[in-house]
Amino acid sequence: MVTEPMRNEARVLAHAAELVLTQFEGRYLLPSGALELRNAVMQYLPKHTRQSVGSEFSVEVHEQPADVAAAAAAAQREIEAREEVVTVQRLIDAGPDGSAWAYSRHSTRFTWVG
Repeated sequence: MVTEPMRNEARVLAHAAELVLTQFEGRYLLPSGALELRNAVMQYLPKHTRQSVGSEFSVEVHEQPADVAAAAAAAQREIEAREEVVTVQRLIDAGPDGSAWAYSRHSTRFTWVG
């Protein structure tokens, strides 16, 4: 059961997560903590931020940043895969006349211009 103090904490944490993602142009939100609190925080996140939330991963409390990053890699790849599906679907929906691609010979990447 979510208590009023937990709801207040969830609102604050959701707001802080949104600020951090916006301020630092973050792409991923990988929350940790008790399941009940994580679920409460999710309720207060804006829809566009919820799309940046990855799956669970586990690390020990005192792990080094590199170890945390390695443990989070699978959750990050999951979010990237979802983003790629959305991008491809937007291209399909736009059709051949609704999008364009640019290629630079100085780069090995194509860039979608739509």
